[in-house]
Amino acid sequence: MSDADRLEYYDRREGRVKSDAVPAARLTHWIHNTRLGCRAGEVLFGGAAASRLYGRFQKSRLSRRRIGPFMRTYGVDPADLAKPAREYASLRDFFVRDIDPARRPFVPGSEACAAPADGRILAYPDLPVDRVFPVKRALFNLRDFLRDDRLAEDFAGGTLVVSRLGMGDYHYVHFPCSGIPAPAISLPGKYRPSGPYSLKRTVPYFRENHRMITLFETERFGRAAIIEVGAFAVGSIRQVFRPGVPAAKGDKKARFEPGGSTVALLFRKGMIEVDADLLARTAEGMETYVRLGDSIGRAAAASNPRPAP
Repeated sequence: MSDADRLEYYDRREGRVKSDAVPAARLTHWIHNTRLGCRAGEVLFGGAAASRLYGRFQKSRLSRRRIGPFMRTYGVDPADLAKPAREYASLRDFFVRDIDPARRPFVPGSEACAAPADGRILAYPDLPVDRVFPVKRALFNLRDFLRDDRLAEDFAGGTLVVSRLGMGDYHYVHFPCSGIPAPAISLPGKYRPSGPYSLKRTVPYFRENHRMITLFETERFGRAAIIEVGAFAVGSIRQVFRPGVPAAKGDKKARFEPGGSTVALLFRKGMIEVDADLLARTAEGMETYVRLGDSIGRAAAASNPRPAP
């Protein structure tokens, strides 16, 4: 197996570098790294049709036989499952599975911010509002990402935390802290793969992909935003929270339908101090695998907490 067939990251809990299998590695490499493949990718990822077609197969009972190989390929830990693998009706049913809550305790304390999902994290403080910069091999620009100039100015100079979920990860998003969420805003777009598969060029993943933005008035971190970004084979992003109703840290917020995907957190300037290890590895270009509920940062000393709603 070549290096192009694996994606390396640092596992914080295990304290070592690990790697994930690239889905359909040869096809993925062709689509992202050849001229003809790139053209085919524009057609394939330009809308939701291909993702929905893939999703239909995942919902069929025929896909059930793929659960075992899927677990082995993507390293799914059977101990995380809320029920035995044989009890899932389809691969889609397995993909949107619940997890044993005891396996993902949330970091305590209102001043602690938790990881919103199982994922590979990159963190960027002092976020520029207009400059385009790479996040792994994807391009990021705050204005393009939010498609709202006023909102972009509100988060200018703030902090971006990006968590990339792999195929085998638990695909629910949870609230990283307590607060009151506004209704989610859907931004239509493409369905490019979320992984850094292009070896020589950057891709406009954060500007073009379908995403949903939820503003979140938090107890200790001021106004924040939670953004789910769809990807190929993610036919939909399902919101499961109630807008305007106080949410506690650890409550479920959303889930991704089958496929890889990304969740991003935005904080205003001076509101969060991201954990030092995440910043250091981001500077090295290395993602850090952080499990749902583990710490990603703390309320900045200069921030002004408000009473809980």
